[in-house]
Parts: sequence; structure tokens; C-alpha cells
Amino acid sequence: ESPRENIFPDAIARTDSIIRNIDFVKPNFPFILFPGGEIREREYNAWARNECKTLCNVFEYDIDQGNARAIAYVLNGDSTAPAFVGSYRD
Repeated sequence: ESPRENIFPDAIARTDSIIRNIDFVKPNFPFILFPGGEIREREYNAWARNECKTLCNVFEYDIDQGNARAIAYVLNGDSTAPAFVGSYRD
């Protein structure tokens, strides 16, 4: 059995755990965001175009840290969350 075969059950367990502990997790573990498009547009979408795969949407900000928490919050009915917003230096 490869580790990839357990990704979905592990993701469910992770989001369920976050939801059970949401009163602690949400205020103590903010998302880390950075300006969107830098990674997905330049790297993934360039690869996806060559491979005829689905492109990622490019948003104003990308989540650098907190994807599982974002899914858990949505499943919990939350529409807002604390976040640190980064920027790029010139």
C-alpha cells in the first residue's frame, strides 16, 4: 500500500480533528497568505499547459500554510478566519 492511498482518509481525519478543536485552532493558528499567482501561475500552470491538464485559478492571495484548516472551517460553516498576509519585497 502506497502512502498516497491513505491521503483521503487522512485528510478526513485531519479536518474532523480541526473541527472538534476549532475553538482552540482558529484563534491560535492563522492562515499564512502571500500574493497570488506567484507559484501557481508560474510553475503549476506552466506545467499544466504543457500536459493539457486543468489550470489553477489565480487569486489575489494564495494560502501558503493552512489548507486543511481552510477546508475544516468551510465544513464547519465559517466564512472568515484570521490570517497573516505577506508581501514580496522589490
